[in-house]
Formats: sequence, C-alpha cells, structure tokens
Amino acid sequence: MKNEQKCEETIRTYYSAIYRYCLKLLRGDVEAAEDCTQTVFLLLHEKRNELDFGSRIKSWLFVVAERTARDYLAREQRRKAVIAGNIDGLTHKSRFFEAA
Repeated sequence: MKNEQKCEETIRTYYSAIYRYCLKLLRGDVEAAEDCTQTVFLLLHEKRNELDFGSRIKSWLFVVAERTARDYLAREQRRKAVIAGNIDGLTHKSRFFEAA
C-alpha cells in the first residue's frame, strides 16, 4: 500500500510538468501530449512495486516521457509515409485507368 501512495503522490507532483514537457517535445500537439503523459503515468503505476520513489523518480519520468514522445513521432512519421505512398499508388492507378 505504501508504494500505491507514493505513486499517487508522484502523479500529483509531476503530472503537469510531464505534460508540458510532452507538449514541447510533440510540437504543441495537445492530443498527443495528453496521450504521452497518460502513457508515462500508466507505466509508473504498472511499475510502482519495482521503482524506487526516491530522488531519481523525476529523472525516470522525464526519460520515459522523452522516449514515449520520440516513439510517437517515429510512428507518426511512418504513418504519414505510408499514407503518402498509398496516395502515390492511387494516383498511378487512376492514371492507368484514365489512359485505358
């Protein structure tokens, strides 16, 4: 139960700072920053019995936030590339049908 309380206290203490950090890393994308922040604190909650809630917890949170934001940006970049590739493919197909 003690780790549960420390976890809740950590969330209350650092939630807004982590949100602002995610917002900065994600270039002002509010929805992505909210998702990133929730992911960070979900992971904190899942690992609450493994973590030391001492002086290094703040650093841990910021590292997790940075990795989460970086992963989001990489997924978003791949998604946009796939969409752009599919649009190019559709354009080529429509030209094919127009020529026929």
